[in-house]
Amino acid sequence: MSAQLALFRNSVPKRPYCTDDLVSGLVIRDSERALGMRYIQHNHPNSKLWMVYDIDRRTSPEEIEHDLNLPPPNLFVQNPKNGHAHVLYSLDVPVHCNENSSPKAIRFAGAVDCGLSIALRADAGYSGLICKNPLHKDWRTVSCNPMPYSLGELSDYVDLKVYQDRR
Repeated sequence: MSAQLALFRNSVPKRPYCTDDLVSGLVIRDSERALGMRYIQHNHPNSKLWMVYDIDRRTSPEEIEHDLNLPPPNLFVQNPKNGHAHVLYSLDVPVHCNENSSPKAIRFAGAVDCGLSIALRADAGYSGLICKNPLHKDWRTVSCNPMPYSLGELSDYVDLKVYQDRR
């Protein structure tokens, strides 16, 4: 198991939302049971360790890195039937989102998140609550980059000027 898959396995919430079938809805299960399901909640409610993007077209890690000139994702989880994928970037320091969190850090993370979503041509309607479980046998999972990214590193790949208006 790659370092990023191990990080994913060890970082899911203790009782995440999960499902095998999106049509039937989400359930909350203990992490061991949830890790056996096709879709799983990847971040804790008040903390963001994974930045996940839903790409609703046939894509590949090579397209992301070479055609879109973006950093290689840490995990690339693809539906082998249609080529659609979830692209996962892990952060070296999670972004916390609660009343004690830094508003500046949250704004910066949001700007980087929006910039990457646009650059990846990802689904803007994706809620980010659950993702394709990279440990599930139904998906083709590729571990591309073994090291987590800092928000600063990811921000180097996107134009943040559009997000600097703080009105």
